[in-house]
Amino acid sequence: VCDVRLPPFGAAGDNLTDDTVAIQKAIDTCHQLHPTDATVLLSHGTFKITESLALASNLTLKLAANTSLFSAFTPAMPTRQNVRCPTLYWPHGPTAILCGTNLTNVAVVGADMESSTIDGGGWPWYAAGVANHSMQGQGPRLFEVAWTRNVTLAHVTFQNSPSWTV
Repeated sequence: VCDVRLPPFGAAGDNLTDDTVAIQKAIDTCHQLHPTDATVLLSHGTFKITESLALASNLTLKLAANTSLFSAFTPAMPTRQNVRCPTLYWPHGPTAILCGTNLTNVAVVGADMESSTIDGGGWPWYAAGVANHSMQGQGPRLFEVAWTRNVTLAHVTFQNSPSWTV
């Protein structure tokens, strides 16, 4: 198990620090060290991200109890495409918050649905859509894996997606 809080990753989980780089590094390193069975643990706290996280094959992203992954990506930020997760149907919009392409055996699991949460931070996107109808549905999807087999989503709540959820 690769805990995102521990060295060499060093995620804070304080909902103030941008933990994007630390979590992506944990995903990539853990997958490299354990290519057939990697588990990345987000332990207690709110982990703020500002870009997409690219998942990997044979990976479990595990959220402990009382843990959230929160996307702080807003309409005011520049739109970025994660090259590891091409959005063929939406070439001008942002990549999904949790994404992947051509993967096998991917799981996002929580300790329980009441306290393990993937929060898309959708409220700024909803307000932008009300103020300007052309912005409706322009935010990132919450979870999108394309051409992927054997996906498990369990005991985790997906909420406040800027666009569609799963």
